[in-house]
Amino acid sequence: VTFVHGNGPQVGLLALEDAAYQAQSGMEQSDLNLDVLDAETEGLIGYLIEQELSAKLGQDFAMATVLSQIIVDPEDPAFQNPTKFIGPVYSEDEAEKLGM
Repeated sequence: VTFVHGNGPQVGLLALEDAAYQAQSGMEQSDLNLDVLDAETEGLIGYLIEQELSAKLGQDFAMATVLSQIIVDPEDPAFQNPTKFIGPVYSEDEAEKLGM
């Protein structure tokens, strides 16, 4: 059995945490690029899925979390009109209160 999952909200949260750390520490640029944050959340979510399945199915089942990597064409026209975003979603009122 194979499970696949998305991680947009989780990787967005890590990106916000990283940006806040950069601002507080005075770092100009983080070593944690988006691909690193994505891998971190893939592993985290996979680990949590394994824990839940082990609790339900018992320890007799072998499980593994496999991280994925992809190659994209930076010239792909789809990058001109992104449709899937990362991070939190705010209503118009919330965005105004946050100064966005």
